Amino acid sequence: MPFPIKLIGLFFLIFLLVIIQVSWPLFPNELSLVFVLIITLFLAGFSSWAWLAVIIGGIFLDLYSIFPPGLFCLSLICSFAIIKKIAHEFNVTSVAGFFVLSLCSALIYKINILFFSYLFYFLKFSEQSIILNKFYWLDLVWFMVLNASFIFVMILGIKIIRKYE
Repeated sequence: MPFPIKLIGLFFLIFLLVIIQVSWPLFPNELSLVFVLIITLFLAGFSSWAWLAVIIGGIFLDLYSIFPPGLFCLSLICSFAIIKKIAHEFNVTSVAGFFVLSLCSALIYKINILFFSYLFYFLKFSEQSIILNKFYWLDLVWFMVLNASFIFVMILGIKIIRKYE
Protein backbone atom coordinates (compact mmCIF):
# COMPACT_ATOMS: atom_id res chain seq x y z
CA MET A 1 0.00 0.00 0.00
CA PRO A 2 1.44 3.43 -0.91
CA PHE A 3 2.69 5.78 1.80
CA PRO A 4 0.10 8.58 1.21
CA ILE A 5 -2.78 6.14 1.70
CA LYS A 6 -1.23 4.82 4.93
CA LEU A 7 -0.71 8.38 6.13
CA ILE A 8 -4.34 9.30 5.42
CA GLY A 9 -5.42 6.12 7.23
CA LEU A 10 -3.30 7.05 10.27
CA PHE A 11 -4.71 10.57 10.18
CA PHE A 12 -8.30 9.33 10.22
CA LEU A 13 -7.55 6.67 12.85
CA ILE A 14 -6.13 9.28 15.19
CA PHE A 15 -9.02 11.63 14.43
CA LEU A 16 -11.46 8.84 15.30
CA LEU A 17 -9.59 7.99 18.51
CA VAL A 18 -9.61 11.62 19.65
CA ILE A 19 -13.33 11.99 18.85
CA ILE A 20 -14.13 8.84 20.84
CA GLN A 21 -11.94 9.96 23.73
CA VAL A 22 -13.36 13.47 23.89
CA SER A 23 -17.03 13.00 23.08
CA TRP A 24 -18.07 9.59 24.39
CA PRO A 25 -19.59 10.21 27.85
CA LEU A 26 -18.80 6.75 29.24
CA PHE A 27 -15.17 6.86 28.18
CA PRO A 28 -12.73 6.87 31.15
CA ASN A 29 -10.80 10.13 31.44
CA GLU A 30 -7.70 8.24 32.49
CA LEU A 31 -7.33 6.40 29.17
CA SER A 32 -5.55 8.15 26.32
CA LEU A 33 -6.13 6.24 23.10
CA VAL A 34 -3.66 8.37 21.15
CA PHE A 35 -0.93 7.72 23.71
CA VAL A 36 -1.70 3.98 23.65
CA LEU A 37 -1.51 3.97 19.84
CA ILE A 38 1.82 5.80 19.82
CA ILE A 39 3.52 3.54 22.34
CA THR A 40 2.06 0.42 20.72
CA LEU A 41 3.33 1.49 17.30
CA PHE A 42 6.77 2.12 18.77
CA LEU A 43 6.99 -1.15 20.70
CA ALA A 44 5.73 -3.06 17.66
CA GLY A 45 8.64 -1.72 15.63
CA PHE A 46 6.96 1.09 13.69
CA SER A 47 9.02 3.98 15.04
CA SER A 48 8.59 6.29 12.05
CA TRP A 49 4.82 5.80 12.13
CA ALA A 50 4.87 6.46 15.87
CA TRP A 51 6.58 9.83 15.23
CA LEU A 52 3.88 10.72 12.70
CA ALA A 53 1.22 9.68 15.22
CA VAL A 54 2.90 11.88 17.86
CA ILE A 55 2.60 14.96 15.66
CA ILE A 56 -0.90 14.26 14.34
CA GLY A 57 -2.21 13.13 17.72
CA GLY A 58 -0.68 16.09 19.53
CA ILE A 59 -2.30 18.53 17.14
CA PHE A 60 -5.72 16.89 17.46
CA LEU A 61 -5.49 16.68 21.26
CA ASP A 62 -4.52 20.36 21.39
CA LEU A 63 -7.54 21.28 19.27
CA TYR A 64 -9.91 19.72 21.82
CA SER A 65 -8.10 20.90 24.95
CA ILE A 66 -8.85 23.72 27.37
CA PHE A 67 -5.12 24.23 27.74
CA PRO A 68 -3.11 26.49 25.42
CA PRO A 69 -2.15 25.14 22.01
CA GLY A 70 0.97 23.05 22.02
CA LEU A 71 0.67 21.49 25.47
CA PHE A 72 -0.18 17.98 24.30
CA CYS A 73 1.97 18.14 21.18
CA LEU A 74 5.04 19.15 23.20
CA SER A 75 4.24 16.60 25.89
CA LEU A 76 3.91 13.78 23.36
CA ILE A 77 7.07 14.76 21.50
CA CYS A 78 9.20 15.02 24.64
CA SER A 79 7.70 11.89 26.17
CA PHE A 80 8.22 9.85 23.04
CA ALA A 81 11.83 11.02 22.68
CA ILE A 82 12.55 10.03 26.29
CA ILE A 83 10.77 6.68 25.96
CA LYS A 84 12.60 5.90 22.74
CA LYS A 85 15.93 6.62 24.41
CA ILE A 86 15.05 4.44 27.41
CA ALA A 87 13.87 1.57 25.22
CA HIS A 88 17.05 1.61 23.15
CA GLU A 89 19.29 2.02 26.19
CA PHE A 90 17.83 -0.98 28.01
CA ASN A 91 16.97 -3.08 24.93
CA VAL A 92 13.55 -4.13 26.17
CA THR A 93 12.47 -7.44 24.64
CA SER A 94 10.78 -9.42 27.42
CA VAL A 95 7.07 -9.35 28.17
CA ALA A 96 7.67 -8.01 31.69
CA GLY A 97 9.98 -5.37 30.21
CA PHE A 98 7.20 -4.19 27.89
CA PHE A 99 4.83 -3.80 30.84
CA VAL A 100 7.40 -1.88 32.91
CA LEU A 101 8.23 0.32 29.92
CA SER A 102 4.50 0.96 29.43
CA LEU A 103 4.14 2.03 33.07
CA CYS A 104 7.21 4.26 32.80
CA SER A 105 6.02 5.78 29.55
CA ALA A 106 2.63 6.66 31.10
CA LEU A 107 4.39 8.30 34.05
CA ILE A 108 6.75 10.22 31.77
CA TYR A 109 3.82 11.46 29.66
CA LYS A 110 1.91 12.70 32.71
CA ILE A 111 5.04 14.39 34.10
CA ASN A 112 5.54 16.17 30.78
CA ILE A 113 1.93 17.35 30.73
CA LEU A 114 2.36 18.65 34.27
CA PHE A 115 5.67 20.33 33.42
CA PHE A 116 4.40 22.08 30.29
CA SER A 117 1.16 23.06 32.02
CA TYR A 118 3.09 24.86 34.77
CA LEU A 119 5.58 26.28 32.27
CA PHE A 120 2.77 27.82 30.24
CA TYR A 121 1.15 29.09 33.44
CA PHE A 122 4.36 30.72 34.69
CA LEU A 123 5.12 32.23 31.28
CA LYS A 124 1.58 33.69 31.27
CA PHE A 125 0.56 31.75 28.13
CA SER A 126 -2.27 30.24 30.13
CA GLU A 127 -4.39 31.04 33.12
CA GLN A 128 -5.01 27.34 33.73
CA SER A 129 -2.73 24.97 35.58
CA ILE A 130 -3.11 21.48 36.94
CA ILE A 131 -3.91 21.32 40.64
CA LEU A 132 -1.88 18.77 42.56
CA ASN A 133 -4.28 17.26 45.07
CA LYS A 134 -5.37 13.76 46.07
CA PHE A 135 -7.56 13.52 42.96
CA TYR A 136 -4.59 14.22 40.69
CA TRP A 137 -2.52 11.49 42.34
CA LEU A 138 -5.38 9.00 42.11
CA ASP A 139 -5.87 9.95 38.47
CA LEU A 140 -2.13 9.45 37.88
CA VAL A 141 -2.22 5.92 39.28
CA TRP A 142 -5.30 5.00 37.23
CA PHE A 143 -3.79 6.59 34.12
CA MET A 144 -0.62 4.54 34.48
CA VAL A 145 -2.40 1.26 35.18
CA LEU A 146 -5.10 1.64 32.53
CA ASN A 147 -2.81 2.82 29.71
CA ALA A 148 -0.04 0.35 30.54
CA SER A 149 -2.59 -2.48 30.57
CA PHE A 150 -3.97 -1.49 27.17
CA ILE A 151 -0.47 -1.18 25.70
CA PHE A 152 0.56 -4.50 27.23
CA VAL A 153 -2.48 -6.35 25.83
CA MET A 154 -1.98 -4.83 22.37
CA ILE A 155 1.74 -5.73 22.34
CA LEU A 156 0.95 -9.28 23.46
CA GLY A 157 -1.60 -9.55 20.66
CA ILE A 158 0.90 -8.30 18.11
CA LYS A 159 3.55 -10.75 19.38
CA ILE A 160 1.08 -13.65 19.13
CA ILE A 161 0.02 -12.65 15.60
CA ARG A 162 3.65 -12.31 14.47
CA LYS A 163 4.49 -15.69 16.01
CA TYR A 164 1.94 -17.46 13.80
CA GLU A 165 2.71 -15.59 10.57
